[in-house]
Amino acid sequence: MYQTEPQKKMKDFFKNHPDREYSAKELIAVFEKEMDKATVYRQLNLLEESFYIQKNFNMRKNGYQYRYSLECQNHMHLICEECGKIFHLNCQMTTSFLVHLNKDHFFQANPAHSTVYGRCGACRKC
Repeated sequence: MYQTEPQKKMKDFFKNHPDREYSAKELIAVFEKEMDKATVYRQLNLLEESFYIQKNFNMRKNGYQYRYSLECQNHMHLICEECGKIFHLNCQMTTSFLVHLNKDHFFQANPAHSTVYGRCGACRKC
């Protein structure tokens, strides 16, 4: 499959940073020497449409954040509000929680879009 140089660079960036979310403003700064603002937004839209990245509204930052999601379709995430690190939850407890929601509350949650915000252990120690 053909891909442009900007698309390849952005894909590589997200794949190499799977444990963080980035705002469009941060990504524009990262790629300022390689692509203009319009190209960054265009690539973000294309990568989101192909499910390579996910766009989520972060209430604490009052804006959208983008994160790598190609391998995140079947598990939930924890995101530290202080340092921004993403933790991928691939454990039985999250599966049990999703089953509980479905069985007892008649709600089928989408794990790829299920994120819990809080503070990680490293940030709590500070």
